[in-house]
Amino acid sequence: MLFRSQHIVEACEQDPDYGYSDDVNVHYSGEDGSGGVVFRRVDVSTILLLAPVRDGRAFNVDEIPNIGAEDWRMSARRAYPAYISLDSDMWFEVQNEARANLALSPEEETLLGNVAGREVEHQSLPLFINGSAGSGKSTMLAYIFAGLCRRKHGVNNDGVPLPGRPMFITYSDALVDEAKRTTERILRKNILLQSMVDLDLDSLFVSWRTFLVGMLPEDERHRFAERSRINFHQFKLAYNGGHDRLRPFMSNRKVSAEQAWYVIRSLIKGSAPVGNTELTPEDYSELHRQDRVVSDEEYAEIYTGVYKAWYLPALQNDLWDDQDLVAKVLNLPDSLSNSDEIVALVIDEAQDFTRRELQLVARACAFRKYSLRRGGPVHLPIVFAGDPMQSLSPTGFRWDAVKAALTEELEFICENASKPEFRTLTNNYRSTSNIVGFANAI
Repeated sequence: MLFRSQHIVEACEQDPDYGYSDDVNVHYSGEDGSGGVVFRRVDVSTILLLAPVRDGRAFNVDEIPNIGAEDWRMSARRAYPAYISLDSDMWFEVQNEARANLALSPEEETLLGNVAGREVEHQSLPLFINGSAGSGKSTMLAYIFAGLCRRKHGVNNDGVPLPGRPMFITYSDALVDEAKRTTERILRKNILLQSMVDLDLDSLFVSWRTFLVGMLPEDERHRFAERSRINFHQFKLAYNGGHDRLRPFMSNRKVSAEQAWYVIRSLIKGSAPVGNTELTPEDYSELHRQDRVVSDEEYAEIYTGVYKAWYLPALQNDLWDDQDLVAKVLNLPDSLSNSDEIVALVIDEAQDFTRRELQLVARACAFRKYSLRRGGPVHLPIVFAGDPMQSLSPTGFRWDAVKAALTEELEFICENASKPEFRTLTNNYRSTSNIVGFANAI
């Protein structure tokens, strides 16, 4: 296959018109029709290698699907410069690397180009990447972060390293190692992005909770030990009468555990103004109608009957939840000083970031220390990715609410901050048409 690919590249270089056709082409290595490669030439710089041919005499071109160039590009597994076919060691290394040399779809290439500012008026920053499971959004974050790492180490800046550091934050600990491995493979193995600089990636990847705890003074961190943390599992167990870290909720349950947790986490605590501990029913009734995702009556019931009567007192026994940690960081005067070196943030699984968490993200960057109030729009390098279909909100993910909250916070540090942009990845690499059709049939 490698030898035949070399022949195609050389033939295209010798004949500028070679390979252009509405149908696929077959390039045979042997005069007797033995050995060849089915290929299609898309443009002057793109050759699609479609399938190997062992015996040209038995090959039927109708076996190759008659689809357009864009469909072929979406189906491709690898992408690399043509010169790779001239070096067998390099070619096998590329072929054996599972993630670093993926053939990106047109929408993925466009997204990365917009973030990098290629062939557009301005960079698409800040950015929220919306994608379902299997859409490739985490891979896009890894490519974006790899580009930030290269810029940090001066790869695209005449060899002059930039001050500060980018940070890749995941909402859960389980995603940290996977994100780091993917980014490292891209930096070291991707034939277009590989860098010879010595990158200390360990310090650039962290979970959201670890990031927040690290911003606290040393003598405050013991208060937020993992053994004392209350997550949804612990909450639901106690709410339904079980006992572990929280004492059981013994009153009548008028709403589900999921609804109560959402209101407490995202509204009562997560939407409280900085300096306040909670969003009271009176405060909630004054929110914009679109932001009141449950009725005033239901909010008041959960606030009084669940939060005040049970959950808040139960947390007094050295227990805490994520919103307590966020509030602590925001309210300590010097806590954000630990983030002074952070010049770019990439955050995965961010569909359920509360308003308070968005406030903290905006204020955690080093840009808050500088005067950025003059000139044109400032495109702050903050990139989120999330799956709105996995949102905790009973009414679903609302981009307008996230955009409004983040815009307000970005303007807090820079009045000319560009408004966040929203991009959706429409392709899915897990739920192909065949899989979906089979699932629908049963």
